[in-house]
Amino acid sequence: MAGLFRNPRFLSFIGDGPLIRQDKDRRIHVTVPAWAYRVTAPLVPRRGLDLFQRVVLGLCETGVRTPQGVSELTGLHARLCAYIIDTAKRDDLLDRGGEPTERGRVALRTGAVDEDTEWAVRYVFHDPATGDLWPRTAERLPDVYVVHREADDVVMDLGTAGRPAKVPALRMGADGERPGTPHPEQIMEVVRRDRMARINARSQEFARKHHLAALQDMEEEQTVYGGRVATGEPLAELARVALIGEPEPVEILGVIEAAGPDLPGEGWVAHDPFGVTTNAMFGRLVEHWATSRPELAERLDRLFKAQGEAVGADLKGATKRARAQAKAELVMEFGARVREDAGVLEKLVDLRTASYDGETDQALRMAVWAAFSLFEELFHRLTIAYPMPAHHAEPLRRRAAERRRRRRDGPDPLWTAPVAKETIRKAAERIGAFEVPYSVLNTGSDTLGELAGEPRPPDGTKIGVLIAATLISAEARDDHPMRRMIAHRSDVLFGYDQLRQMRNGQLHRLGRQSVAEDLKWCKELGEQAASELLELPPVS
Repeated sequence: MAGLFRNPRFLSFIGDGPLIRQDKDRRIHVTVPAWAYRVTAPLVPRRGLDLFQRVVLGLCETGVRTPQGVSELTGLHARLCAYIIDTAKRDDLLDRGGEPTERGRVALRTGAVDEDTEWAVRYVFHDPATGDLWPRTAERLPDVYVVHREADDVVMDLGTAGRPAKVPALRMGADGERPGTPHPEQIMEVVRRDRMARINARSQEFARKHHLAALQDMEEEQTVYGGRVATGEPLAELARVALIGEPEPVEILGVIEAAGPDLPGEGWVAHDPFGVTTNAMFGRLVEHWATSRPELAERLDRLFKAQGEAVGADLKGATKRARAQAKAELVMEFGARVREDAGVLEKLVDLRTASYDGETDQALRMAVWAAFSLFEELFHRLTIAYPMPAHHAEPLRRRAAERRRRRRDGPDPLWTAPVAKETIRKAAERIGAFEVPYSVLNTGSDTLGELAGEPRPPDGTKIGVLIAATLISAEARDDHPMRRMIAHRSDVLFGYDQLRQMRNGQLHRLGRQSVAEDLKWCKELGEQAASELLELPPVS
């Protein structure tokens, strides 16, 4: 729907800056229709804190609240420090004990303090689409030069003769009928909200400039007007709010930008048409206009795609940097030898990068798979490097052979299932592992027999079988790495079983407190397995 204002004034509060000249393909420019009212309104001027006030307030916030204490730290005379502290108390920046008040904390974060209320002429703006007043005021109406204008779009030049900045913009629909007169209470509320928005913006800019922590959840200051209007108390000041002249139609330049990784928003961000950070009202209007303007909806879709590409590129870059950082840390911790075992290094990098996240189930799932894979590789290599002793391996091999030939009429084999289970349990106890998972104890003698006497485990051998063979071998060898692992961590077998259950669907450990705890546990368990893996030759 075309703009219906016949002869509006075209305004821009943004100026000729980055939002106009940079990354034009990531931005949409629109004109926001409004009725501009010239009114008298209450304003609270702000006076900047001087350097001495800022230092003294900052020290008081940290607990140094006596003139002598401030003097010792700053080198200023104690009398001057006492004068600054007394003045701050009179201005309600410090309480009687010298602790900053809410007003003082705001002053510290904005670098300015309120002065007495003044009355001045300002413009307020009525939105014809919703009937609401914009929560902003303006001292003047900054006109822009219009190069070309049609019903649906307009081209404006925000630059200079030597450095033009031509900006094409879509014109949004507007009802050309003059609205009703805003009430004094509405105007005073707009003034209050505009003031708080500018204080917040100044606070953020001051924090960035001076490397201060952001002021969290800064409450909107209820001025005498806002608080009393909210309670319905009659205000003598309302009589001083007056409208000057007739309202005039205006169209204000607004900018919609693709929301990159460093900007809030989902798909796009609606920058405040009045130049104060972002504006929720503008965002709602953009959504409203998109339902009736297919061209705007199409351009918003492009911004969604642009954001997706930016986020994707940022995510890829961040992932690459995280993996490089993890690899560097692992080489420092495990030594250069970890580079020679690419498979182990890759799984360790997965485990370490997952631990960087610390919050999501996706990261935990990645850590579980990496840690479990390290255990699988460890027991695979242990079975090859430390085969079962002959007095166990030979009976198992014979039983497996008999099973394959289906000879059931001969004498009972030495290794029955109960014998196998008891052998595994006793072997584990003798090396210090008193908790053996059922998946290991339940390993059948036939399955162990398939493993006995072979130079390497057959493809597809389950990790429980490999662990059982490792326990039997460790019992017979004092130098077996499994003994060292259990001495270092007696619950290592129980840890393996927890990893198995987490990998098979039960993502979180029983009794766990948080994802971060589970991630830390996976990291410790996986890195213990890796430290033993690096002592064994890789399997080709």
